[in-house]
Amino acid sequence: MTPSSANDKISAMDSTETKRVCILLSRNYKSDHEHLNGALRFAENRPDWDIRILNTSSRTFRKDLRSAVKGWSPDGIIYSSPEVCIDVLRLTGNAKNIALAEIDFPDPRIVPDVRIVSDGREIGCAAARHFIERGYSHLAYYGCSSNREAEHSRLRRESFRKEASGHKATFSSFEPSTAQGSWTTLTRETGNWLKMLPKPCGIFAFADEEARELYRSCRNAGVQIPSQIAVLGVDNELDLCETIHPAISSIHPDFEGAGFLAAAELDKAMNGKRRSRTKTFSYGILNLIPRESTSDIDGRKRIVSAAMQLIRNHARDGITVTAMAKRLNISCRLLEIHFRAVIGSSPGKELRKYRLGLLSDLLVKSDMTVGETAAMAGFRSTVSAQVAFKKHFGVSMRKFKNLNATPAGRKRITHARRNPEDLI
Repeated sequence: MTPSSANDKISAMDSTETKRVCILLSRNYKSDHEHLNGALRFAENRPDWDIRILNTSSRTFRKDLRSAVKGWSPDGIIYSSPEVCIDVLRLTGNAKNIALAEIDFPDPRIVPDVRIVSDGREIGCAAARHFIERGYSHLAYYGCSSNREAEHSRLRRESFRKEASGHKATFSSFEPSTAQGSWTTLTRETGNWLKMLPKPCGIFAFADEEARELYRSCRNAGVQIPSQIAVLGVDNELDLCETIHPAISSIHPDFEGAGFLAAAELDKAMNGKRRSRTKTFSYGILNLIPRESTSDIDGRKRIVSAAMQLIRNHARDGITVTAMAKRLNISCRLLEIHFRAVIGSSPGKELRKYRLGLLSDLLVKSDMTVGETAAMAGFRSTVSAQVAFKKHFGVSMRKFKNLNATPAGRKRITHARRNPEDLI
């Protein structure tokens, strides 16, 4: 064998062993930036990888793409945008022989070898535990308006709701949508939702961007953060979390680990271990960074939450505000100050509202007399119950009971009631 033919053989071997990898990620998103770091960390120990990185958010991306794949067909692609990946596959004309590693956003038009997805269940559970550990008994979820993120949002919401239910916390959710109106309309509707939530309430936002939207709605609705509403986001985008007051607490998914895993699994696929169907992996949480948006600096929320729990547990027993304050080792005056700061009303008013909610249910669901239901709901006398009931619902207890005996009556009285279902 001549020296030249030997060199040609070595060159051919080198060419065969080299794996051409195209990484399609946006440098504008923290998640993609960390995905890229993880992929490159894996590639550090793979000298056989020939990598070309394309910033999908660049203004010159289309031009860069044509230049990158001209005469250079990749053996594997790591991507988070299916639309961009489809463009690359079309340009190469060699789609069947290219291994694909997809991160986070599936598309039915592409069947990748590997799919890496965030663990929405773990994220939702971590969010709920964060609030439960801080004494919240009212939790809520604020979703996103992006169709692309719909499945991620659903998983986070449902796991958050399930964890909240397991700790017997109340739950509410709001799914923002700009389809029916302007951002001004959305802010107003969100504000109305925020006003109706029981306070204090811990709100888990789909992402840090949505958490910032909540701040605007809270400000317009006169709802205070964190004394009335605590806010937790996802992604730990520092430019979003730490450039607002109070700073936003956030869950940091393991984006870099996801990028590393995508690269490792892509390498297996390029080594001939191609799969007939997609293999899915999930990545979890790196950490949760608590900041001022979920803090309880002076203990107000903790005290109010404890007082509301006393109301739920002992309203029927005739507990008074004085007895509540004594159990919490606090003065009645300070308890009222905390209630007005967090809920916007007095402990006496909240206690009365809860008892009225109990009373209305007893009137409808039981055969007891008016006097018996008043005593069962914790009122000291039938007269005091009748006066409070008439003032709150606009009808007497007896009339309320009679009206609710028919569907038409239930419809009429529901209109007159002031959301007593929120009180129970």
